Formats: sequence, C-alpha cells, structure tokens
Amino acid sequence: MDKVRDQLVATTSKLISFKTISGDAPKIDECLAYIYEYFDGSGLYRQYFTQNGVRSLLVSNSNSKTPDLLLNGHIDVVEGLSGQFNPRLTGNKLYGRGAIDMKGSIAVMMQLMKQVKTSNTVAALFVSDEEIHGENGTKYVLSKGLRPKFTIITEESDFAISVGQKGDFILKLTAFGKKAHTAWPKDGDNAIDKVISIYQEFRRTLRSKRSFAPTLNLATISGGVGVQFVPDFAEAMVDIRVTNKGEYQAVIDMIERVNARKDCKVEALSTISFMEAGDCQDEIKQLKAATSAIIGGVPKIVRTPYGSDGRFLTERGLPVVEFGPTGAGFHGDEEYVDIDRLVQYYRTLEKFIGGLE
Repeated sequence: MDKVRDQLVATTSKLISFKTISGDAPKIDECLAYIYEYFDGSGLYRQYFTQNGVRSLLVSNSNSKTPDLLLNGHIDVVEGLSGQFNPRLTGNKLYGRGAIDMKGSIAVMMQLMKQVKTSNTVAALFVSDEEIHGENGTKYVLSKGLRPKFTIITEESDFAISVGQKGDFILKLTAFGKKAHTAWPKDGDNAIDKVISIYQEFRRTLRSKRSFAPTLNLATISGGVGVQFVPDFAEAMVDIRVTNKGEYQAVIDMIERVNARKDCKVEALSTISFMEAGDCQDEIKQLKAATSAIIGGVPKIVRTPYGSDGRFLTERGLPVVEFGPTGAGFHGDEEYVDIDRLVQYYRTLEKFIGGLE
C-alpha cells in the first residue's frame, strides 16, 4: 500500500468535510484549528494572523520572515450543495466541494511540512479569503513583514508552471447628455454615444498583437427612454484584463482622464492586480526538472487570464509562480481531484524542496 496516497486521501477528505464557504468564520476557524493541531508535536513554528475577522495560519520550520520557499494555499470554497461536503472516492477521483480548489493541495502542503526534512527554510501559508480577493489573508500577512525568496501558489494547474496572470478591472461607465426629439438630434447630446466612445478609447489604449494580451468586454449597456428621444443618460459595465504594470497604469490613467470630465464618470467596482513571476529563473528551472523527473516530459510554461493571491507577491516585488495538481469541476457539482496526480504532485514538490540550494 502507498502510505503517502492513503494519507493524502484521508487528509483531503477531512478537509472537504469542513464547510469552509468564504465568509463563514466559525467553520473556517474549525478547519484552521484542525490544520494547526495536525502539527502538534512536530516542532514546527505556527502563527495565526487575523485581519477584519479573517484568520490565516503560517506554519514554518523556522520563525524567519524570509523563508527560502513559501507554499501558499486557501481553504475557503464557494457555495455548494450539502452533499458536496461529504467526500466521495470513486476510482481515482476524490469528489467534493473544494477537492481541486483547493483542499487537495492543502493536504499536500500539510504532509510536506510535517514529513519533508530540509536544511532550507520552508513555510506554508493557509489563508481563508482567496475566493473573495485575499485582501485580509495573503496581502495582510505580507504586510506584516513576510518576504519569501520564492513562492508557489499551489492552485490547480495540471503541472503547468504559470509565470503570469492577468489583473482585472470591473468598471461602471456612466455618461450624461441632453434629451431631444430624434427628429432634431443636433438639439440633444447622446449619452449612449459617449459611453461607447469611452469604451472604444479604452480599446485603443490597450490595443496589442501579443498572444498574452489585454482583453476588454462590454458586458452590459443601457440608457434612454424610447426610440423617439436622444438619450440623456447611459450606463455600461466593462471587464478589462491586463497583463503588466504598463497596462494596469494605462487603465488607471484613462479612468482619471474620463473622471476629469463633467459629463462622464468611471467607477472601478473591482480592481485586481496582475501577477508576474519576477526574478526566479533558477527556481523555475529546478521546478521543471523536479516535475520531469516525477511525471516525465517537460512541463508547460503558461500565462493565464485569471488571477490568484500571487498578485500580492508581485505587488511587493517577490518572485512567485502558480503550480498545482490535476482535477476538474471547479465550483461545480462534480468537482474532483485526481488522486494519482495528487501523489505525483507531492513527490514533485518533495523533490523540488530537496534540491533547493
């Protein structure tokens, strides 16, 4: 029997059973207490962090604030059916809410911290608000002085190494005009035209021919009262995804230019920064080698359109990648983690940690 496999199945199953829906502090605290107690007698350093009622747990083989490696994962999950918190093992698939997003990775982090011996400083950060933007978890802990030399966000990636993730703006565009009869449109001032013009200016500002390029989506638009009138009010919702500092700043500058006008307004309903790996080519090379040794082949180096807590490392100039196991059904009724691949993921990180210089 494979002891590592059995332990990962047991620990992941236990983690799934905690109904750690984002914002449910009592259930989240129960799960973090389980993780904390898992390390009883291990001699590892443990510290809770709490911000705005949101708790995180740091576990390390040293109380250093500059660990050689930080493993980062979240225990919070999205809403699910009650039955999804009863883990179900079918063949090689372990089903349940959060199985791949990301209780399986959390189990790997726990087992690694408890069993892997190394002369390097290794830490694991367990946060509980990643699904709701991470402001009180990873971002807060970093603000308290944690500065890892290299971080792996252990979100699912099917063993690809993500070195870039897009930032995201959700914008509300509002324009004001002058109502007039459509027989004499020059007597009016069309607010819908203004909203469309603002959107088109965002598009021109962010135009790029790169494969990993910014994207824009005009999601909704409304305004006017009827076909016989020039609309004096219009509103639109826009999603903009950016890949780097220059694009991020370009959106900020554009918002400021529009808001300097009296007839238009842009409100940023949500702002999420981008992730860039930074200066960690040696670590990426070692991670690729460890992955190849365990699963064969050469892992893909990718950039993804979604975000993670990795952005908070990038904001502080700290090297970071996302690298995780295999599964499917994120946020769905049939979410699962592939157990064979979860074991391989454990072995890959074990080898990587053993090879750190």
